[in-house]
Amino acid sequence: MTVRLPFGETTNLEPDPLAEKEARLFPNPANDVVWLETKNYIGPTVIKIYNSVGSLLSESKHELKTSDLITLDIDRFSPGLLFIRIESGE
Repeated sequence: MTVRLPFGETTNLEPDPLAEKEARLFPNPANDVVWLETKNYIGPTVIKIYNSVGSLLSESKHELKTSDLITLDIDRFSPGLLFIRIESGE
């Protein structure tokens, strides 16, 4: 990255922490519920759960803050591999 500044001016070149979104899903494996811990997802967010063949099983809307812990109920789904998709407007 190249930043050009007029002589005598300074700036902070630290990365913006809000630009780095993080998500952690636990426990894995799970039978009943999983928790989705998010960091830096802010505002309206949609969480979708898909099965291994790509069928949408669940969709939930959330208004997230800087850090959140979301409970996802998975006991109604057939055992197997599940995929989580997080869609944020940011």
